[in-house]
Amino acid sequence: MELRQIEGLYQPVWHKLPIDQWADDLRRACGHFRPVPLRDQRKVLGCVETRHAGGLDFAHVVKDLSRIERTREDARRDDNDCLFLIVQLGGEAGMEQFDRQTVLRAGDCILVDSARPSTFNFHGRFSNQLSVHLPRQLMYSASLVRFVVGQPLDRRDPMALTIRSLIAKIMMMDVAGRSKPHLSQLLFDTVRYAFEFEDVADPLPHLAASWDRIDFVEDLIDRNLTDPDLSPAMVAARLGHPLRRIQEDFQQAGLTLNALIRQKRLKLAAQRLGELGGQGQRINIAQIAYMCGFNDISYFNRSFREHFGSAPSDYLRALPRVPVQ
Repeated sequence: MELRQIEGLYQPVWHKLPIDQWADDLRRACGHFRPVPLRDQRKVLGCVETRHAGGLDFAHVVKDLSRIERTREDARRDDNDCLFLIVQLGGEAGMEQFDRQTVLRAGDCILVDSARPSTFNFHGRFSNQLSVHLPRQLMYSASLVRFVVGQPLDRRDPMALTIRSLIAKIMMMDVAGRSKPHLSQLLFDTVRYAFEFEDVADPLPHLAASWDRIDFVEDLIDRNLTDPDLSPAMVAARLGHPLRRIQEDFQQAGLTLNALIRQKRLKLAAQRLGELGGQGQRINIAQIAYMCGFNDISYFNRSFREHFGSAPSDYLRALPRVPVQ
């Protein structure tokens, strides 16, 4: 089953749209990105369409721009961190993230981290992409598999075909008015193994710049988020830098290590509530809190309310339920 060949899964109708209108549609679908037009370009041939299926958000993005940029400031403005699983449906696109540069052709897949700067280059060529929004904290914390972001998966790779087929299946079930929650979890696992990091040595990188250290620390936190012993001191010891120096890096970015760890754990808790609640499963909120690294349920409830504006139980009741057949 090939995603690009199944009629009815996506039937976009693209038009010549004012760039500001197209940019607003993209921001609502994917967060803060900055479209850069060609010289004298006033309109975009394309569309941005969204869809929710199998508990996941999808965005179908079509354009003929020069490029699309996402800065650190843009990433900080978005509260809902995710990994964009990009499937190139048609045309080509250049992709830059983590100093990696690649070209995506029809059928290729790539993971893009919404929490990091990125650039998509089109040079005015028509590009048709599907973006699947995978919860970032869930992807990192719920698996021991180490996977890499910003590295393409060739369209001829069997794992790329599997990913496209799973996406097609999730969409087809949604079109039929049914849902199989296990398919989303299967997609998560497939993506992790498809982009598995194979460097066994994993040497500690040389991190001279402040932003490099911040990026490394955030990734380290993401991969150890459920460890109750995770702390600023543990992070500093792993990085091999004085704790004061790391704290100064984050203070310059308007953050503190303790606040960042708490924020990421709260996002993970919300994502777990959404994952399990959407499947209609019975949920023990205290168990969720402990699984996300919180040792004090009262502190968790108070912090959750401060961050999301509602208690975990109210947040759970407000979640949409996916009909399962």
